[in-house]
Amino acid sequence: MRDGEFLTLLGASGSGKTTCLMMLVGFEAPTSGTLRIRGRSVHDLPPRKRGIGVVFQNCALFP
Repeated sequence: MRDGEFLTLLGASGSGKTTCLMMLVGFEAPTSGTLRIRGRSVHDLPPRKRGIGVVFQNCALFP
């Protein structure tokens, strides 16, 4: 993706959309392959340093 572009993940329930997003933001670790952001591997980068925000669909912190 280039700066300013949008990406949509579309698939059936259980196809891995949420898992993909959780790996991207750093809440899940991939079991194989390489995850890169701007060409840099982010496997050792904590979520707070990835520069990616996430808004959960359900209330995750507060009722």
